[in-house]
This record gives sequence, structure tokens and C-alpha cells, in this order.
Amino acid sequence: MNAELQALVLQARYTAKGDAKIELLEQAVALADQLGDVESAFDIRDDLTEAANEWGRPEKELVAFTWMLAQFDRDPQLFNEWDHKLMWVYKRVLSTLVAFPSIPLARIEQAFADFKTRLEQSNRSLSTHDEFAVRSALQIGDADQVEATYMQFKRHSKAADLDCRACQLHLEVRYRVFKGEDELAIEAAAPLLKRAAPSCNRVPHSTRALILEPLLRLGRLQEAAVHHLDYKRVAGDEGFLNVIGSHLAYLGYVNDLPNGLKLLEKHLAWAFKTNDLADRYSFLNDTLPLLARLRTAQPRVTLHLGREFPAFSDSGEYDTADLETLIRTELERVAALFDARNGNDFYTRNIGVDAGLLESISAPAELPAPASDKQVVKKKPSQSKKAG
Repeated sequence: MNAELQALVLQARYTAKGDAKIELLEQAVALADQLGDVESAFDIRDDLTEAANEWGRPEKELVAFTWMLAQFDRDPQLFNEWDHKLMWVYKRVLSTLVAFPSIPLARIEQAFADFKTRLEQSNRSLSTHDEFAVRSALQIGDADQVEATYMQFKRHSKAADLDCRACQLHLEVRYRVFKGEDELAIEAAAPLLKRAAPSCNRVPHSTRALILEPLLRLGRLQEAAVHHLDYKRVAGDEGFLNVIGSHLAYLGYVNDLPNGLKLLEKHLAWAFKTNDLADRYSFLNDTLPLLARLRTAQPRVTLHLGREFPAFSDSGEYDTADLETLIRTELERVAALFDARNGNDFYTRNIGVDAGLLESISAPAELPAPASDKQVVKKKPSQSKKAG
């Protein structure tokens, strides 16, 4: 490897995840391409797909992976040792594709078919394909498709070499939440929340966030408060925007306005910055419980949002109603894009708050302090954002 290229790669690999790391890897990719060093270009793009995925820059992941797949198909012998890793990245990309409403369902279906063919040709289990088919159906919001793919996925009794057991267990939680089965969702989460449970860089952080609202609806406020402690594990990670949104919604529902405003201030600009429209939609929708509380409690708020925020105010003062209008307008725009692509009204229909939950918790004083945070996993999130 060229000395200048090696220096760039080393600098990138020792740089903390974020935009700076991604930029260094992009510079290294450009230099490798310029030098005609195809093997290094492949290796560096692998790092780039992971860095882009974990920091919420899916558009960069897709470009890098498309190049890698084309090179592999052009010369499978040269990249033979990359077969397993390439398929691992491919499964992650399947979820990334669905997050772009500009990518038609026909193209997504082609990607799934191609992934399945590659599994069959390498004599691998189809469990990974079937797992990600459920994930795709959940994102599209087609209830019939969810049921069909879920039943297919449940036929697999053993994990395959491309499977993550923690992610598979988390998928069961997602399925139950989608169906509105709060009790069953909590039961499904239990194996992921015990000591020595299966885990990965996405789970159990995603699981703890996902069960916050079911726990509140079941009146199990203290358990929810314990799981909310996990927010600090993901607070600085833009790749966990949708998970952070669940914690923000929790604060709105429990009427914790001071902490809710802190989260809103820290993360709202991220939502308008990301090109992952699924994450943008998820986070913005999760601001609505807090905004519903603020509508009467604090008609004006002070937030230091940064100049990248589309409605930035030099004074830092914002009218709550105007903020809500801005957010709902963007939500409706993004929802319309997804619904047009998916052929349903799932995203538009799910904009809003659980009014019953708002009414059931009238004051912050009703929220008990968590008894302990020992249950909260200490492991910090890293690596593949979409793995869970």
C-alpha cells in the first residue's frame, strides 16, 4: 500500500466515529482509486460502509457498497476471502434501502432476490434473508406482508453464520410492538435484558428504547424509568437517532419538560440533517408528545439549536406552536414520500401521539425514581447501526 494512502487509512481508523472519520475514509478511497489499487480501495470502502452506517449517513454506505459488490462480481477469485464479510454488509444494506423512499419497491425486491440467490449459491441458510424480509415489511407497514414474512422467518430453528441472535430476539419485540401487543412485547424483550443476555452493538440499547411506551401503557413506570437511564449510552451517537427519539417521547409522556427540552435541544437539528428519512420521520414523530405538553405549559421556549436548524433563531427563542407546525409539516412531507412508494398510508396514519397515555400521566411528580441503574448495560454502542 502506498505510504500516503496507508497514513490516511491509519488516521481514519484511529479517529472516533463521526463525520471526520467518514471524510478521511472518503479521501483514502479517492486516493486508492487514483492509484489503481483495487484491493485497497475495496478494503477501505468496507471501513467506509461501516463508518457511514453507524453514524447515520446511509447514502454514503450505499455508494460504497454498490462499488464493492460490482468489483466482487467482476473478479470473485480476487475477492474470495471477502465473501462472508460482503454478505454481512449486504444484509445491513437491505434495511438501508427501505429507508430511502426514492428507491422503488421493485428495486428493493430485486436486492432481496439477489441476496437470496447468493445465499443459495454458497449453501447458506435463508434465515438471514427471511429475518430482513420481516424488517422490511415492518418498515413498509404492510400488515399482511409482516405476517407472511414473520411466519416464514419463524420456521428457522437455528442461527446461521450471518445471523445475530440478539437482533433476531429484538425483531420479535418489534413485531409485537407493531401488532400493539404490549404485554407480549415486554415478554419478548426479557431474554435481552437479563444478565449475560445475547447482545450486539445495537441491542439491548434499541430494545430498552422500544419498550418504554409499552411499559408506560401498562402502568409500569418505574421499570420504564430504569430503561430510560440507557439514554446516556447513546446520547452522543447520531447513528442512534431513532433510539434517542424513543427516549424523547418517553420524557414527553411522563411530563418531564426540563429534560425533554434538553434532549430536543441536543438532537432536533440532527433529525433535519440526516439523509436517513426513516430516522428523521421516527425522531420528529417522537417530538410530538413533548410538544403537546409544551403547547399549554410553555408557549415559548429557549433552545440553542445551531445555525443548521432550518428555522434557526439568533435569540434562541421559539414559539412552541411554530415549532410544532414546522415539525408536522416535515413529518407529513416525509410520510407522503414513503406512503407513495409503499402504496399505503402507514406513515401518514402514524403521525401523532397516544392521547390516552398523555392523559394517564398528568404530572411529573407521579413518576417514581428508578430504584437502580444496575440493570442498564454498560457497553457503549458502536459499529453497525442497522444491525438491530
